[in-house]
Amino acid sequence: MVCKVPGLSDRESTFIFQKTFIYLQAIINYWKAIRTNPLLKQAARREFSSIWSARHHSIYCLIEVSEEVQSIRLCPEI
Repeated sequence: MVCKVPGLSDRESTFIFQKTFIYLQAIINYWKAIRTNPLLKQAARREFSSIWSARHHSIYCLIEVSEEVQSIRLCPEI
């Protein structure tokens, strides 16, 4: 059973709760992985990127590209 959000249909409520869970899990994964697991960090960032870069600001795109290039150039042990 899904909690009903006033003014929304069951389908809309389910969608909101699913998206909220996905983003919360991505935040938790990012927080856990920030210093220990670069692959989990990258997966969490990609999951969260749909709302992080929703407006496609050039500064956010630049930050994402710079971090991706840096992670490719670094040794896997780092």
